[in-house]
Amino acid sequence: MNLLFDFLTAHGRYGAGEYQRRVFMTLINYIHKNRIDDIHLFALYDSTKEISYEDLREESLTKVIPIKYCDLYKQNLLEIIAENRIDRLFIACGQRIGEYPEVADVRCDVVCVTHDMLYEEWYYNHLYEYWQLLLPSLQMGAADKWKWMVYFRKNGAASRLARYILRMHRERILERPMTYMKNVSDMLVKNPKAKCIMVSEYSKNSMIYNYRISPEKINVLYSPERLETPVEPINNKLLKDLVESGVKYYLMVSCDRYSKNPIKAFNAFQHFVEMDADAHFVMIGMPSHFGNCSGRIHALDFLSDSDLVWAMKKCYALVYPSFFEGFGYPPLEAMKYGKPVICSNMTSIPEILEEAPIYCSPLYESSIFMALTQLTDENYHKYAERSQKQYAKVSKRQEKDLLKLVNLLISPIS
Repeated sequence: MNLLFDFLTAHGRYGAGEYQRRVFMTLINYIHKNRIDDIHLFALYDSTKEISYEDLREESLTKVIPIKYCDLYKQNLLEIIAENRIDRLFIACGQRIGEYPEVADVRCDVVCVTHDMLYEEWYYNHLYEYWQLLLPSLQMGAADKWKWMVYFRKNGAASRLARYILRMHRERILERPMTYMKNVSDMLVKNPKAKCIMVSEYSKNSMIYNYRISPEKINVLYSPERLETPVEPINNKLLKDLVESGVKYYLMVSCDRYSKNPIKAFNAFQHFVEMDADAHFVMIGMPSHFGNCSGRIHALDFLSDSDLVWAMKKCYALVYPSFFEGFGYPPLEAMKYGKPVICSNMTSIPEILEEAPIYCSPLYESSIFMALTQLTDENYHKYAERSQKQYAKVSKRQEKDLLKLVNLLISPIS
């Protein structure tokens, strides 16, 4: 069998990229362990974009296993499938491969993973406009922000036209990736050999709602854990100082992304540190224009994988008031180290974490603040124990579902 494996997803270091890498490495180990010699591997990539993981690059991987790299910059997907007599295509992220319109016409056997309906949720729920209004630079009231007050309150034709143009621009930004997913959904509907994998029941139902895909065509397999990161000495000086000082710090990750709700969290943190004299907050990836971090609220640049493990291991708790998750890696990763989690009660999060965390509404800063007050030194052990039990439960299913996916990839073509 000729298996074409999606490496387009590895062009970026994010959740889907980690997913692709873990699935591929597990597949390779499975093939080697079981001495399967009738599967021939092909890697689908685009030479105009660098593969983010060194061990997946052509110069590294071809030294370890026989694999042929197929460049979407030089040939379209249908030509690659035909020329290499591909029997099965594995898509690790539907939105990413949907950038190439010909995916809609693929008719070979397909296993397609789609992690979420992120852009659809943003678009139809107007979340992008909402997040824009949360930016401190757009808040109305400060004297030096008079121009924004005029922009939002003036009812003249010019200001209405400006608002309309900006809104259309933002919608166009979101509509493009939605057309990518439409290409994939067309393939799923038209190709009887295509199988769809979603990473949570929430994501499955979002796919059904947005694209009318038949429920019978969709299987739910949890995202696997990321590959283990070799732990090295802490490199980031600020993180090292915090860890060595032994202070109690709450951790928030991915603060560069609006969907993770960093602005409301930051405002809640400011109030909480006034009440708790021992509390510190570490916000990883927080852009400066979101607010000035000072005192006991610390903004860290992006950390290495090893430093991120240290940050998780040594934090007091993880705070994750996200507006949207298709699965949600960070809370589970914190639970792996027995850390209590304070997180949003929206989308897939309650499905994956069940009763283990302290929940809050991401819409209200007061709710985030209240959730912070609910974790105390007296009940800390209870929530830490809940985290460990939930991680053990979910990780068991993650391993089981990963094996199901690998078996699906290597199963004979019917």
